[in-house]
Amino acid sequence: MLENLITYFVTEILKFLENNQNFFDLHENQKKEKLSSLSLPKSIQNYLMQTDSDKFIKELNALVHFLKKEPLQKSHDCLIEAICEYFIKEFAEILDDQNEYLENKNINALLIDFLVNNSYQEITEAIDKFLRNIEPETKYIVIQAPRKLNKEVKKEIRKILLKKYKFAFPIFQVNSSLIGGIRIFIDGETIDNSWAGKINKINNLKIK
Repeated sequence: MLENLITYFVTEILKFLENNQNFFDLHENQKKEKLSSLSLPKSIQNYLMQTDSDKFIKELNALVHFLKKEPLQKSHDCLIEAICEYFIKEFAEILDDQNEYLENKNINALLIDFLVNNSYQEITEAIDKFLRNIEPETKYIVIQAPRKLNKEVKKEIRKILLKKYKFAFPIFQVNSSLIGGIRIFIDGETIDNSWAGKINKINNLKIK
């Protein structure tokens, strides 16, 4: 499900580099100026800022093989990790406020199609599967609340979880049987009270 979206990112990167063949030789400020016109996730732009031509070619090759369902080498490369970062941060926030995002007339048509034609469950399951293929130890995290949490609270919850779990991508669910607070499951088991307490004590916790 995610392959088309990732392939689009790769295609846009290659188009950009074709039009800016000396990009990796530029100074930092020059790179920033070039990237300012590129409509790609911030995590991928940051990757392009930090990598060099040799590493990019090597890591692009690894990504292409991964998309062909070939085994990923044990040592992860920065390009794949930049894509993972996009899904667990930038794309996660898009899911939090999907309607507002879809009202933006300047967004990519492929991403619109992806959001409109797949349910929240289908999208989150696809991302979870992708992250597990990258890092088998990735935790399956479910956050339940009595009502829908607002996007600011979800963002804070992700920050807390990412400090403890690499590639944390919590899936949010509404459980009307809960009296108050939130319930957290990690790989099917209820999280320990200390971590649940940290999340429940987020300043100004608000529920829509």
